[in-house]
Amino acid sequence: MTKFLTHTALALTLLTSASLATTASANPAQEKPFYINFSYGQSVLDGSGVINDLDTDAFALTFGYQPHPFLAAEATYTYHDFDASSAIEGHVGEIVLVATPFKYRVRPIAMLGVMYYSIEIKAGNIDEQIDEVDVVFGGGVDFDITDHISVRAIYKATGNSIDTSGWFIGPTIRF
Repeated sequence: MTKFLTHTALALTLLTSASLATTASANPAQEKPFYINFSYGQSVLDGSGVINDLDTDAFALTFGYQPHPFLAAEATYTYHDFDASSAIEGHVGEIVLVATPFKYRVRPIAMLGVMYYSIEIKAGNIDEQIDEVDVVFGGGVDFDITDHISVRAIYKATGNSIDTSGWFIGPTIRF
């Protein structure tokens, strides 16, 4: 049994290495490793006893660097556009690693990283500032339109004193 597992692990390692070597040369990300993404989405915030299932529009700006065909690093700023009558303002910053296991025109992506969010609540007798650091995770799909332009649709979530989750969609430009 041990011999079988050793041979299987060796075969998988060789196949993975060969796959990485052949796809790395044909990957447009190697020629254009930097990208910027503008996206719109809907988020739900829930928690802290003050916020209960609050839906928001969200606008995100992402800067990314992809030095490897299957891995990228991203920094994202998101502004949550709450209803003006709710007197809530939210800002989110994220640093994530993104895995793209396949280099096809349509490909799945997975992300994992750290999020900092700041939410200010001023409504009635409530005056509260919530600042948290949390783990963020998500997944989605990238669709390449050209070598320079793609469309990304993702879902992200966290879970701490405030649970946040939401979907985002928008264009990505590589340069």
